[in-house]
Amino acid sequence: MNNNSKAQEVLIRILRSFISFVVFLIIANVSLLIFNANLFGMEGLTQSALDIVNCIFSIFSLFIFQSVYFTLIVKNRVEKRRFLEIYSGKVKSSLFIRDTLKSFSFYSDIAVIVCVSAILPVSFTFGSLKELVFASVESEVTSKIFTLLVALPFIVLVLLFSHTSARKEYLRETSTKQKDTEIVESFKAMIPVVLAFAGASLIIPWFIPGFITLWNLFGGMIFLWLLLIIAVVVAAIVAVSYVRALLKCNSFVKKLNKLCAGDSYKITFLKKPHLSVIKLSAGVDFRVHTPKNDYDCKIVSGVFRNSPLIFSDKGNGLQQITFKLFGAELFHILSKFEFGFESEHKKAILILPAPKNIYASVNNSPPRPADTGEKVGSYTLYSANGFLNMIDREL
Repeated sequence: MNNNSKAQEVLIRILRSFISFVVFLIIANVSLLIFNANLFGMEGLTQSALDIVNCIFSIFSLFIFQSVYFTLIVKNRVEKRRFLEIYSGKVKSSLFIRDTLKSFSFYSDIAVIVCVSAILPVSFTFGSLKELVFASVESEVTSKIFTLLVALPFIVLVLLFSHTSARKEYLRETSTKQKDTEIVESFKAMIPVVLAFAGASLIIPWFIPGFITLWNLFGGMIFLWLLLIIAVVVAAIVAVSYVRALLKCNSFVKKLNKLCAGDSYKITFLKKPHLSVIKLSAGVDFRVHTPKNDYDCKIVSGVFRNSPLIFSDKGNGLQQITFKLFGAELFHILSKFEFGFESEHKKAILILPAPKNIYASVNNSPPRPADTGEKVGSYTLYSANGFLNMIDREL
């Protein structure tokens, strides 16, 4: 690559960073206008009440920032192609962070944010944060510097989340060939983000007067109550998911016992299958003898329907947990699991219950969509019904 090509590539990456920040500023400022227009009955607020409003919108702006950058990085085909070319197939979370910290785009994003923020009025970039922390500072330059210094650590952390989460998304959809251009793809992807935060800007202000009233009555205790309510809601969602998984597992065991009731089949439970829903243990869960083959089986539970599972022929895998706000994806967290075991018989991995999306990585290749009966090294992936139908045909 000659010097002109390198310079052109650098300019394009800087332009991408600039466009990303401009898109964030537009959405954030429009959301702020909608937000302020719906603050009914908020005239004559005390300083503490204004601080609460500014704190809420500062946090809200961080969600906008993360969603915008994550969405646009995911649609960045140059970055995606570069990452997939160096991807070695090792299923390690540290790979994504390491690649991000080596990426020019990551530092370009930070540099552009700092430079643009230094030029534009602070009221247009981080106005709510400035009013929250440095409202008494009269000098525009001083308040801009101090506000940027406070905002910068959050910016770096959120960008790190965005870039690493986008790289995980690259592995879900490895194709860089799309019917639409990158600009059209990005525009389409931004539509739900804009709608989500516009809707949130309309809804959230209606709850602020009540929040301030509760704050005046209970002070800091309100945070404890909010945390308690959030914890209860999250616990309920998790509990429902686990109960659903246990019921699915129980239904499978009943069908398996019924199928193996005849003389032609034999089933040996080495462990209680239901325990696999709670914790994935080492070794074989149960063995099935059919007229044609012996199968050593292990259950991998996809407890959460919207959390894809990625299987590697190395005997390990990843579960991707996605965090969303009003339908817009914020970031992903990968949880590693080990499913490998030694056996002289055919090795079957039963995904029970199965999430919406399952992927497989073979011979260090990027993960691709997988279905029941898919070979992953010496293992074969099955859904519950897929496995029952397969052994039923061996009679």
